[in-house]
Amino acid sequence: MGIIGATVASAHYLNLDIETIANAIGIAISEMSGLRAQFGTDVKPLHIGLAAQKAYMAVKYSESKIITGHKDMLPALFETYSELFYMPDNIMRN
Repeated sequence: MGIIGATVASAHYLNLDIETIANAIGIAISEMSGLRAQFGTDVKPLHIGLAAQKAYMAVKYSESKIITGHKDMLPALFETYSELFYMPDNIMRN
């Protein structure tokens, strides 16, 4: 999930418009990886570096308009990782 925060922070720093930020988030979500099975291993810190690298690339791709995709990827992310508990109304309310 760190990739989303890193993407938003990078996009904000670059003063990107909302559509470009949404596109960058969509790219970043598609790039997410990392398994809990790696907790406690040397690979876990690598996840942090990969998230930062992928966030940077997502922002640069979006900023340069090289890659465009769906701009409403958060629902897909929540459905993927918590299909049984996905309640968008509660997310927006809180």
